[in-house]
Amino acid sequence: MMKKYVFTTIGLLYSLALFAQSGAFSLETAQRLPAQGYPYGSIQLMKTFSSQWENTPNKANNKSYPESTTLDTLSAAMYRDFTAPTRKSLSGRHLHNLFPPQYLKKQGLEPAADTGTLLLLKLSEAHGICVYSAMIQQDIPCRNCEYPPQQLLNMLFTASGNKIIDRLLFTYSKGSDLERRERYGYIDQQGNILIKDFSADELNGYLLNKQKWRVTAKGTFRKIQ
Repeated sequence: MMKKYVFTTIGLLYSLALFAQSGAFSLETAQRLPAQGYPYGSIQLMKTFSSQWENTPNKANNKSYPESTTLDTLSAAMYRDFTAPTRKSLSGRHLHNLFPPQYLKKQGLEPAADTGTLLLLKLSEAHGICVYSAMIQQDIPCRNCEYPPQQLLNMLFTASGNKIIDRLLFTYSKGSDLERRERYGYIDQQGNILIKDFSADELNGYLLNKQKWRVTAKGTFRKIQ
């Protein structure tokens, strides 16, 4: 079975401490934040994935499949990104602007929780247009679930001042140990965006889709493959 990365009590307290320290930010204030720069994401995503693989060790030689190990690494990196001390909290009034419910619904995801706090990271700035990463995590209600599902979202968005120009769902994880869907992304030094979608259950993992994007000079996300 593939591992699931969740907050320990210490991790949750650490995350809440970050919220308290950083305060609420408007987009105008966020524009003054230093840009982290590229690359961004986990370079392990560049590896070649089979279309399907097993998540349990091969009984003949007790050898794990490399795709399963790589996805565990990508998942761990996404949660480290979420709790990074360089992220700043953004007030909940921006939730539906950054995570439109209909946009998430088309991706098969749950609406962002109204009470959630966003964690924001400024990635780049050029000609007055900023590229940000906004992350939010929430539990998904499920009465009879043995393992309560969770959802972690990472939305890239571009903005000029307080105006949001465009957005792109960069990474997410939705589900539990028993079954989940995942997306991981990587931005190289030149700003090229690679995205790959996966699904997994207790026995198997699947590569569902891969895409390539770029940010245009006007701040829109353009799909190139």
